[in-house]
Amino acid sequence: FNDKIIHPLNKDEHAIHNTIYYQTILERQNVILLGDSLGDTAMIDGMNNLKNVLKIGFLNHSTPEKLETYKNAFDIVLCEDETFVVPNSILKVIQ
Repeated sequence: FNDKIIHPLNKDEHAIHNTIYYQTILERQNVILLGDSLGDTAMIDGMNNLKNVLKIGFLNHSTPEKLETYKNAFDIVLCEDETFVVPNSILKVIQ
């Protein structure tokens, strides 16, 4: 691989800093973040212009302890739900 590899520990603004794509998101104020691990909540780190962030967490293999932890990290937690019905419904409403 010649390009930088993006993995769970570096998924943030800096992972795309030197790309053309970065310029298209630099001034964005609204973000819907989707993640399936607690570390995914850090993907917005370094984005300084954010005013509205909605974090949606996908929790697989739920336990009461994991559910509580995810509820503290994400605004919406979807348990055992591999569909994108909820995120797609939100996008339809805000279009």
